[in-house]
Amino acid sequence: MSDREHPPNLKQVLSLLRWLLIMTFVVLGYVVLKYLTHVLAPILAALGIAYLLNPVLELLVRRGLSRPLGAGILLISFIGLIATAITLAAPAIAEQVREFIADLPRMVANVSLWAEDRFGVEIPHEWRNEVTHERLQQAFSAGSGPIGAVASAAVGGVFSVVAVLAELLLVPVFAFYFMVDFPNLLTRIEHMIPPRRRSEVREVIREIDRVVAGWVRGQAIVTSILAVLYAIAFTIVGMPLSVPIGLLVGALTVIPFVGTFVGAAIA
Repeated sequence: MSDREHPPNLKQVLSLLRWLLIMTFVVLGYVVLKYLTHVLAPILAALGIAYLLNPVLELLVRRGLSRPLGAGILLISFIGLIATAITLAAPAIAEQVREFIADLPRMVANVSLWAEDRFGVEIPHEWRNEVTHERLQQAFSAGSGPIGAVASAAVGGVFSVVAVLAELLLVPVFAFYFMVDFPNLLTRIEHMIPPRRRSEVREVIREIDRVVAGWVRGQAIVTSILAVLYAIAFTIVGMPLSVPIGLLVGALTVIPFVGTFVGAAIA
């Protein structure tokens, strides 16, 4: 019997090299994404919007509407819907936050009395004095100074403002391009696949798209409806911060059981 070791199997060497290459590309991809986050963020946001609205656009195209016109109508409607929702929700949220800050000392006093009656635990007076209306106003006023300074430094100057606006405007521009050119993008991606594997990969991608698209769009509809219902219900029962809490609980329903448990705990 020879004492020499057998040479390593060629398949094992190739498998090891393949995994090393995969790990290398993963690390390089992470580094690239880390440094290009601000560049890729509007592109990814636009791609998500286009992916979300593409089924509706396909329906409009089948009805005889041109693809650019349908994409423009859908995009304007989508932006208008988001802007309307923000316009309607922002004043209510700001007002409820102000009322919550004003009522916080009274809530702390009630909790202190309840804890003392039920458990014989008394909240220290120093803690209660820290949440008086005057102290809270001073804290928010003091905190707004650094925040305002940071915000001014972040968007101060003409070039910074232009950069922020340009980044925001890039999202609908990219979204319009993706929506109009979506079939061509899919065709180009398909041509990158080797011909002998093209039909197999096409079927797998279609199945993945069907499942993922259904889940994403379904969750978007469900969370939006639940957020509105939670906000309305919390407002009816007079809960403080009903609108932001309702929107938060509705958004958390995308995680199974978390939104339900959070809503039940808050209620």
